[in-house]
Amino acid sequence: PRIIYDFSWKDIIPISETFMSIIDSKSRFTYRHSKGITEKIDIMSDYYGFNTEKKLKLHIAANLHDLGKLYIPNSILEKPDKLDSFEFSEIKKHTYFTKLALDKIPGFKDISGWAANHHEKLNGKGYPESLTAEELDFESRLMGVIDIYQALTEERPYRKGLTHGEASKILYSMVNGGFIDKRITKDVVDECNLCGTK
Repeated sequence: PRIIYDFSWKDIIPISETFMSIIDSKSRFTYRHSKGITEKIDIMSDYYGFNTEKKLKLHIAANLHDLGKLYIPNSILEKPDKLDSFEFSEIKKHTYFTKLALDKIPGFKDISGWAANHHEKLNGKGYPESLTAEELDFESRLMGVIDIYQALTEERPYRKGLTHGEASKILYSMVNGGFIDKRITKDVVDECNLCGTK
């Protein structure tokens, strides 16, 4: 029989952090990825003055945004060279599996969308659903910008982590290409001291 337990958003935080630790520990190159995104999402939530419930839900979404990477083999996550087309198609599936898992949890509709949309782009060239600007809410756009910034400033098998300035240039080039939100990018890059978070 189906059994449902009621939890407050605060009760769910430590559960999501346990999953976050498992996700990030899959690769030595992503051991702080989700944690870094969560720290930055918290900073931006305060900056935008979100209410307590939205802050908690965004915190949970950030913790769980890469849940689908549990499906991805480490041979792909830690490959030191450029991914081939098959490997890239496999790693892109992680957002789909994130949404598939989180959609099953009652009350997680917002969290599921914000978590799974972090690779969507305003021009429809993202994944997994090729959503467009009209279909991406502010929170999904914020998650996308933060994810890119965090990834750029982290070490990867094929490169060193970029500086705040180097990452900022790439983000603005993506703004100019119609990929990410201009206002959010400006806030992240120029207004908030995200480069100081650990």
